[in-house]
Amino acid sequence: MRTRLKFLDTPVLLEYIQQCLSLYDENTGNITGISNFLMHDWYSYAIIIKIQNFPRNLNFNQKLMLVKKSLAILNSEESEISIDNFNRILTRECENFISLPQKRYFLIIPVKIIKKSIKKRKFSLFHSTVEIKSFSSIKERFDLTSRNFSEEIRLETDLRDYLSDDYTFFSIECFGNSEYDSKQKGELIFEHLRASINFIEKYQSFSLFSSGPPKPDSFIIPAKYLLIFNDSGEFIRYAKSSFGHQEKEIDFRSSENNGKRLLDQTQNLLTKIDSISDRKLKSLIILTLDLHNSSLDNFDKPWLSCFHLWQIIELIALGNKNTSYDTICKRITLLLNEEVPFLDILRLFKEKRNKFVHHADFQNFSNTDIRVIRGMIQFSIMKMTKYKKYNDLARIYNPT
Repeated sequence: MRTRLKFLDTPVLLEYIQQCLSLYDENTGNITGISNFLMHDWYSYAIIIKIQNFPRNLNFNQKLMLVKKSLAILNSEESEISIDNFNRILTRECENFISLPQKRYFLIIPVKIIKKSIKKRKFSLFHSTVEIKSFSSIKERFDLTSRNFSEEIRLETDLRDYLSDDYTFFSIECFGNSEYDSKQKGELIFEHLRASINFIEKYQSFSLFSSGPPKPDSFIIPAKYLLIFNDSGEFIRYAKSSFGHQEKEIDFRSSENNGKRLLDQTQNLLTKIDSISDRKLKSLIILTLDLHNSSLDNFDKPWLSCFHLWQIIELIALGNKNTSYDTICKRITLLLNEEVPFLDILRLFKEKRNKFVHHADFQNFSNTDIRVIRGMIQFSIMKMTKYKKYNDLARIYNPT
């Protein structure tokens, strides 16, 4: 299907394009200087806001990359600076990009899961395969002995600690038209699997109280390192996360339900979500799981953890800008089929949320608040997975 871009507010858009092109050096044809790079990024970002009908499968970073590339081509062509010429170039670059062949890459994520606590496991997510594999299996499939690999990780002493026969790895098959594209897709797949495992682990081990200082409450925290390999098993590069917490050893035997049962029930949850044909409902459930995961990751920051939980409440209640917060609270009780005492708890949480948003009251949240609300949300998410259609859920809130 041919790309037909739609441009909004063309006089302003043309001004943004002109400002971008004025930042190129006339002699070299390049952009130099930090301030010029920043201005170019800002104007490019603003240009995207004025364009609609990008191909649906492009994410924001890809759109930004294509806009920047089109601006560079327009500058090098020395043709008239016009909306028509920019449209011609950007349309061509979009079509070239989406027509690139999909290549298979592998994202290897080392995590400190004690090998003895877990067996090999395979999951299917978003048309990709994720395997939990031992270090020996990873070494058989991927080249960890190349000079390129050794030189890349030479200064990463923490990464070398992960490369041990004592730990297991996540191997994620991902397809994309570039290494960067595949890396992004692989990260999303891992995050959704991590969110699902963490959700099940917390759903089965609900407790109102904990001891010790607050810390991330995720059973599996965000990955610190990502290793990228091509389909032939050759190492391409690694990436390092900025997540600030030291990764702990993960013992699946420490879960209240043993590791096998935890993974079995995670697989059941993923299968149930995958069976939902209504894309709107499926996307809603996936988003609530991801936000639930973010709340776990930020348990040491109660205000942020609670803010994510309130976002989930609004999503589950199908709230919009015209929905009052009291209506949102009542809808959750309709889903749970129980008003007492949940409505009072939700209203208190709503008041705390309002004080945080409008008066910057960061101290008003506690870890007990998080655990109480999180338990209600977990029950609500599990209820949502029983529906097959978005409209079936909406009818709970607005019976006709």
